[in-house]
Amino acid sequence: MNISSTPDEFTTAFEFASIGMGLVSLEGRFLKVNKSLCNLLGYTSEEFTKLTFQEITHPDDLERDLEFVYKLINDEIENYQIEKRYFTKNGNVIWINLSGSKVKNPDGSFKHFIAQIEDITPRKNAFKKIEEQNFRIQNIIEGTNAGTWEWNVQTGATIFNKRWAEMIGYTLEELEPISIKTWLEIVHPDDAPI
Repeated sequence: MNISSTPDEFTTAFEFASIGMGLVSLEGRFLKVNKSLCNLLGYTSEEFTKLTFQEITHPDDLERDLEFVYKLINDEIENYQIEKRYFTKNGNVIWINLSGSKVKNPDGSFKHFIAQIEDITPRKNAFKKIEEQNFRIQNIIEGTNAGTWEWNVQTGATIFNKRWAEMIGYTLEELEPISIKTWLEIVHPDDAPI
């Protein structure tokens, strides 16, 4: 069965998509954007037509994005997806997941790019908090010179740190393969029942 969408179906899908979408020229100028993208970045659709994606992309992310664009133009890839940062109209920086592809005219010439833009700032911020917490915990463990071990009762997976092995006179390599049996073999027999 061949299902083709009419221009009205595409327009409806484009306009009412929950993620930001834009049609972008070969030079990077926004030709058309949807309401979600306007809401995300704070620009009106008219303001977008005066902008290029290069102008709103964080400078540290632009080169990598352009590498993918050139590959797309040269038919080396059909689409790409990257995480990068955009500047909003008020100057804030947000993280986005960008999916880029291109559309050709019937004669095979370039027509425009399609950009699908999802705000991933909350996920990036949560990940950053987890990284910071892990860094603090690691500093506490190293600062106190503590030996640690973990045992996942459901999976049987065990993790011992280097200091734990040193405290009992071994290296982690000498204890491999490491499992809960490693701990049971080393624990004092009087303490095993407890």
